[in-house]
Amino acid sequence: MLDLRRYILSHAEPEPEPEKEKATAARGAARTARLIPDRRLPLDWLRNFDASVSVQADRARIGNLALGNASLRFTVRNGDLVVEALDAQGDPDGHLTVSGGLTQRAGIASLQINVSGTRIALSFPTEAAEQHKARPRGDFELELAGQGETLRELAASLNGRLSLLAGPGEVPGFDAGKYFGSLWRQLVGVVSPGFDAQPFTKVACLGAYVSAKDGVLSTVPALVLQSDRSNIIARGVVNLGTEEIDILLRITSRGRPDINIAEIVNPNI
Repeated sequence: MLDLRRYILSHAEPEPEPEKEKATAARGAARTARLIPDRRLPLDWLRNFDASVSVQADRARIGNLALGNASLRFTVRNGDLVVEALDAQGDPDGHLTVSGGLTQRAGIASLQINVSGTRIALSFPTEAAEQHKARPRGDFELELAGQGETLRELAASLNGRLSLLAGPGEVPGFDAGKYFGSLWRQLVGVVSPGFDAQPFTKVACLGAYVSAKDGVLSTVPALVLQSDRSNIIARGVVNLGTEEIDILLRITSRGRPDINIAEIVNPNI
């Protein structure tokens, strides 16, 4: 049973006036609080030098992440950073390429980045080798461009796309209850008891297709995750300019017939 009574406001008796004023002030503060800071991008240091750098290595490590046949070429000139190419092989058969640049004109920064990966493990560089091997591997493409004087302006201007298809493997359990409270635990618990209480979640497949237009991220048409216990489909938009989120989340138990990502999304979009 899903108990929503604690989340329904009671109108039985009005709040005392001082308490009501405090609650109104708190709500106003919450509305003005923003996640993306409105501070100027710290890029002045790029104007302190000019450089042309080329690095090549048979083996490289970023934390516990091992890379092979790594090469990097970039230039810094008149405050502009241009990454001509970052190319590396992941262990054992992954491949990653990155290119892009950051230019500055009249205090406005323009960013463009292109990232492509095949058979890349969805892990963090700080994870141990055995954890890295257990993570899902996937193919992804990321293209982003935007401009602004502050980080918030840059986020609100982003245009581009992200496509990701990965699996199978294990990912660390996400205790969403820490962020969304007991309501999340009740919602998920009704469908799949103990879903977010596990240290690891076994992922059968993961598909993410997201477009960005003027800072608005939209699923096209959905984010799909199939674990060993549940099917999760998310549709909606995230507005980086206003920091508003409108997401429809559908969770079904794997006791029902499995979904197929091809039924939800078209990788050729």
